[in-house]
Amino acid sequence: MSVAAQQEQPGTPTNAAEASAEATSDAKNAAANQEALDSQDLSDSESASPSSGVSHALTMFGKPKYKKGFEHFDYVNPKAPRGGRLNLGYFLPFDTVHAFALKGTKAPGNYGTDHTFRDRVNDITYDSLMVPSLDEPQTLYGLIAESAELAKDFSWVEFTLREEAEWHDGSPITVEDVIFTFTILPEKGDPSFKILLQQLKEVKRTGLNSVRLSFTTKNFRKLPLIVAQIPILPKKVYTGEDAREFDRSTLVPALASGPYRITDVDQGRTITYSRVADYWAQDLPVMRGQNNFDTIHFTTFRDGTVALEGIKSGQYDLREENVSRNWATAYDTPATQNGSLIKQFVPHKLPTGNQSFVLQANTYPDRKVREAIGLAFDFEWTNRVIFYGAYEQNTSFFENTSFAARGLPSEEELKLLEPYRDSLPPQLFTSEFKVPTTESGDTTIRDNLLKAQRLLNEAGYVLNDDGVREHKETGEPLTATFLYYEPSFSRVFAPMVNNLKKLGIPADIKIVEIAQHQLLLDNKDFSIGVWWYNNGVFFPSIEQRNYWSCATAEVVGSLNYGEICNPAVDAMITRIEQAQTLEELETAAHALDRILLWEHYTIPQYHVKGFRLVHWNKFHKPETAPSYDMGVSTWWMKSPEELKDLTTPDSARKPTETKAK
Repeated sequence: MSVAAQQEQPGTPTNAAEASAEATSDAKNAAANQEALDSQDLSDSESASPSSGVSHALTMFGKPKYKKGFEHFDYVNPKAPRGGRLNLGYFLPFDTVHAFALKGTKAPGNYGTDHTFRDRVNDITYDSLMVPSLDEPQTLYGLIAESAELAKDFSWVEFTLREEAEWHDGSPITVEDVIFTFTILPEKGDPSFKILLQQLKEVKRTGLNSVRLSFTTKNFRKLPLIVAQIPILPKKVYTGEDAREFDRSTLVPALASGPYRITDVDQGRTITYSRVADYWAQDLPVMRGQNNFDTIHFTTFRDGTVALEGIKSGQYDLREENVSRNWATAYDTPATQNGSLIKQFVPHKLPTGNQSFVLQANTYPDRKVREAIGLAFDFEWTNRVIFYGAYEQNTSFFENTSFAARGLPSEEELKLLEPYRDSLPPQLFTSEFKVPTTESGDTTIRDNLLKAQRLLNEAGYVLNDDGVREHKETGEPLTATFLYYEPSFSRVFAPMVNNLKKLGIPADIKIVEIAQHQLLLDNKDFSIGVWWYNNGVFFPSIEQRNYWSCATAEVVGSLNYGEICNPAVDAMITRIEQAQTLEELETAAHALDRILLWEHYTIPQYHVKGFRLVHWNKFHKPETAPSYDMGVSTWWMKSPEELKDLTTPDSARKPTETKAK
């Protein structure tokens, strides 16, 4: 997702943050799970897909779509011409091009940043051992690694490197570089790598071009896929007499290996990448038909309105629009009317997770209070009046996947939930969870507020003489403050603030700088925030522990922003991590989903199942689009002859050279 998603679809974690979520932050839990995992006989498991033995691909479940020897992905044009310049917008000032250390704000295009050119393929300057295909949920194919071999109990993965893999200076990418990467990142890299790799036990050479990564945990299916996607770094740059300091920020690019290299940097404003003409992997099946632009140029816009006018005036070429008001009203221009500026909704199959209002469990420990506050959110009115009917309401934490709980709990789910019946909401066992509605059936917002009033009274919060809710025994007032960093989101908060005031709950809105917002989230210093859970998570796994577990509830910087600690939740997370078949994983995820929904830890918001793209009519696209990505890396520039009649501002009409491959 692009950083534009910081508006109506907020909380978009950067890839690094999402990667951090991938990692369990708790070695104790890993150890606790170990005994149960070790005792399982997996030899006959249908999981065999990341099959033991040497393979050209790794996948979480099932078989890879592309067989060994495939020529290219289905969503590319292998004969796409190369050339031209792609101009992109970005929304955060940056001060470093070293993406692997904590210090500094990373430039777009680096690992761990969000931008429209690449989403699931993270870094455009560094290659990894394997890369995902964009038309499968979670399947990796070899890039630096020619093949991968996986232990039957998932306790290790061994990669064989391609002999032709090389850095931009022509020197080979070696086993020593792989060992260095997985040694330096946990030691001196961004803390997210330390979390990601905490279950990495050993990295050792097993042959001239082969290296084995061993894990402290067995039968953890996702670990091999995590390590396979981490960019490999050049050992010689960070060792020896003239070594760079690894943990320092810098604006001087280091030796890299990917399809692009950094050729110009203007701190905080622009960064330019140039395609590497002799890129070693350009004819590999996983790269064929991609990276077709000679130049990729990012310009930073610090103001959303300026960025919007920037795309309309041709200062950049492509934008993912995440503000429904802009999508509905901002692009009725001569350029869109004559087809020069294209506005296109592109459906996708990405998991949309659950964007939510996050309720602090310490501030609102009573389930009834949390439910009452949720009843003050009138999604249907908000969607109709503010969002132009653009969204669907979230009904699950695994929206748009088979892991979303529907109907009543199955027998298998009940087996998992039964030990915790006494501590869970009784309705969980007898009713399907429904989000509050106000404009369907006979229910109105008034009905919902009356229900909220009853819940608050039952929880002991009554109106005092000033019409304010306070606890009848402690006298503690009930208040609410909505925290966020994007001013445009205030129009979402405002109706809810008014409804809460009708209930006698004083509420206000606190808009802060993005850095302060993150600091307050990290320290759990808020009462109601906004976050996007499970965005792009294809198979629930290790990241759920970072979201919901007792072990992360009080950890500064964890993604358990609600400080949730519930033994039933912890048990379902363990079941998810231990699942060895897709059916087991679905059962455990359904059970977790039900608990989270019925406990009202968050207030579900909304989602859209597609990309809202706006771009100048300067590009060709493959006939088949990938199901799980915008696929911009597969586009190519139209020829100067095709562009001569394009009606754009001068900056967007600049002639571009396109040459045959």
